[in-house]
Amino acid sequence: MVRFQECECNFCGKDVSFGISKAGELVNCQGCGMETVLFVPGVARPYPQEQYFLQATNIGWSRTPLGFRNVVGTVINTSDRNFDWVRIEFSLITREAVPVGETSDCLIGFPAKGIWRFRAPVFQAQALGVGAPLIACEYGKIVVPKPIPENHAAEHTSPAPPTDESRKLASSKVQAAANEWTGLRITGGLTGGAGQQTRTS
Repeated sequence: MVRFQECECNFCGKDVSFGISKAGELVNCQGCGMETVLFVPGVARPYPQEQYFLQATNIGWSRTPLGFRNVVGTVINTSDRNFDWVRIEFSLITREAVPVGETSDCLIGFPAKGIWRFRAPVFQAQALGVGAPLIACEYGKIVVPKPIPENHAAEHTSPAPPTDESRKLASSKVQAAANEWTGLRITGGLTGGAGQQTRTS
């Protein structure tokens, strides 16, 4: 007797029913038609998520000549794997950090070591910031490792006073970190109509 299991599609979230012996296989979702890996909820995924390291960077706001706003940026596939699809999602928030919706963009076919410049449309006028990006592919949500702290001076030694050069280096690192995916919300959305553009902070 075949045992059946259900899991959600990694693209549309609808339930996919399958024989439990098929866990780990890639199939096309009957709802959206996109590829998704079959898995048993509550059990370790058949593919380690750490294999799929995608880096989101240079995230910001842009406006089209017609006045439409977008969340833009770059996703870099640093892995050695080709993806059937990749999607990036953001929660949209007001100046007071109140959620007002979501936006996303999707790429079909993302090669190993590829670079994707995404553009996620924003239609909510009150949206002035976004949350950290959520990236998914046919294998599930992407896990982005947290940066490993640098190993500073040896134990029991006092750090040297910061020099101008070290301050500049630290500042550049902070700026670089701010442009890469973080848990901080990215504010500064453009407001106003097509002929009236102002920037908020």
